[in-house]
Amino acid sequence: MPYENKRTWDFPPQFHVLPKVFDKTECDTAISYHEDREHMEALAKTGGESYRNTDLFWLNYNHPPYHWLYDRLYDVSMEFNEKHYQFDIEECSDLQLARYGSNQHYDWHTDIGADGYSRRKLSIAVMMSDPKEFDGGALQFGGGKFTHSAPVTQGDGVLFPSWIRHRVEPVTRGERWTLVGWWLGPPFR
Repeated sequence: MPYENKRTWDFPPQFHVLPKVFDKTECDTAISYHEDREHMEALAKTGGESYRNTDLFWLNYNHPPYHWLYDRLYDVSMEFNEKHYQFDIEECSDLQLARYGSNQHYDWHTDIGADGYSRRKLSIAVMMSDPKEFDGGALQFGGGKFTHSAPVTQGDGVLFPSWIRHRVEPVTRGERWTLVGWWLGPPFR
């Protein structure tokens, strides 16, 4: 029996900017949540060289004041997924509030991997800072001569399949805040 797939995409899988997921006041409120959370320094090395240096604050769903963030991300992500990807999504991971200060970065990587990371299907990163408050820190996709920066302003989200290669360039001035989440589902088939 020949394999038949009726699912098609109207674009190649890549990143997509979702404008104004949050307004300025909502971004500022979300950033303020770091004040009551434990700070986790995310350092990752290959050999002697670090490919990640970020300050993280986990915003767990079991904390009711954060529910509005999950609800908003659910609405915009699932609307886009239904229209375009049609991935089988079951839940969202805990959200990560990430702070990038001077010289902090996250080099080329994907969000899908082994064990629990294998269930990641869609990634979303929302720019919580005003880009005028920092230099550097571009969210980029691809690599080499095919590198593309996501053009975002404060409150914009970037949604992409978790297998797409991306990075955050080093911040050279100020602080860059993002809210990151991953939509999980059963294995791809």
